Amino acid sequence: MTIETLKDILNLPPEADTLIKVDGSTFTAQPAHKMYTLAELQTLVGGYVTPVAIPTDPDLVMLVDEDGIPKQLEINQAASVLATQTICGDAFILHRSRFDR
Repeated sequence: MTIETLKDILNLPPEADTLIKVDGSTFTAQPAHKMYTLAELQTLVGGYVTPVAIPTDPDLVMLVDEDGIPKQLEINQAASVLATQTICGDAFILHRSRFDR
């Protein structure tokens, strides 16, 4: 499953930054300015952020709570499929141009 397929299924615009909750619900988001602030990103994922690659689309990045496993957060099935690894907690997907490490 690719991000395009997931967004088609969920009827989300392809350019939308998307929060995927562990329950499978999704929400779109936009930064308050051109780029997201660290505080905005931390609020979206519920903790300190760490980037995860999306192998099928190098233009996108997935941000997750870096302490998702120690916090024993639930597995996010949809995000895990996209990342091809286990993702715990909410995941936020955005274009790399709006994420400055």
